[in-house]
Amino acid sequence: MELGLPAFAVRRLLRRRDLVKVQQGVYVDHTGPLTWLQRAWAGVLALWPSALSHDSALRAGDGPGRRGDDVLHIAIDRDRSPAAPPGVRLHRLAHLDERVQWHLSPPRVRIEEAVLDVAASALDEMAAIAAVADAVQARRTTPGSSARHAGGACPDRSQAAAAECAARRE
Repeated sequence: MELGLPAFAVRRLLRRRDLVKVQQGVYVDHTGPLTWLQRAWAGVLALWPSALSHDSALRAGDGPGRRGDDVLHIAIDRDRSPAAPPGVRLHRLAHLDERVQWHLSPPRVRIEEAVLDVAASALDEMAAIAAVADAVQARRTTPGSSARHAGGACPDRSQAAAAECAARRE
């Protein structure tokens, strides 16, 4: 065990219900339902090294009070292939170390990248615009910062827009 407890001590704590298993190697010290933040930490720790991404990274930045996030989005390095725990959607990212703010609690993908990931996975153009506009309006990011992090990426799926975007990148 990472904290130095021998296996028999962990088994005793589990038997006495002083600890409850959440994921493999991840425990909490109560028997009630998990808060969103506890679920986020459990997902990140179970897949370590990993970080919150997409909507989950934005949700972590919002703080307590927001409801309705059932699925956790967790980013891992693109070369890894662990099985996703229940309620977790994995996103494999290149250059994970450069894209994650490891000092935050729990670690998460940079806000600009999370906003762009949410916009890129939006079902329609208006939802993509709303994702970026919401982040700018909440002063989490600026249009210039988002554009710098986009790095020429073209999340729009229409062929005409993709052709225009490709022409601009050349």
